[in-house]
Amino acid sequence: MLAERAKPINFENTTYIDRSAPGFYQELIYNGRTGDAVRFLYREFANDMARPAFSQDVQYDLREGSTVGFKGARIEVLDATNVNIKYRVLSHFPLPPQ
Repeated sequence: MLAERAKPINFENTTYIDRSAPGFYQELIYNGRTGDAVRFLYREFANDMARPAFSQDVQYDLREGSTVGFKGARIEVLDATNVNIKYRVLSHFPLPPQ
């Protein structure tokens, strides 16, 4: 019996992200306005659990400009009151490293 020669397998490396059950996500929560400053709460979650060491209060002075950013996310504040914010997303949080 003659041994058959194995045919090479063609493949392509890809990155798969399961968006239906992500293990890591980030939130930037609007926390109101005081004078010319807008406040946000940033939180990171891993496997649906808040990581207390990865929560941070951040504040931005709108006199410095209407674009605010944190960890790669950028938003343009169009209007802000103490309870509501109108904004445009300029860039989202980057995907976590694989």
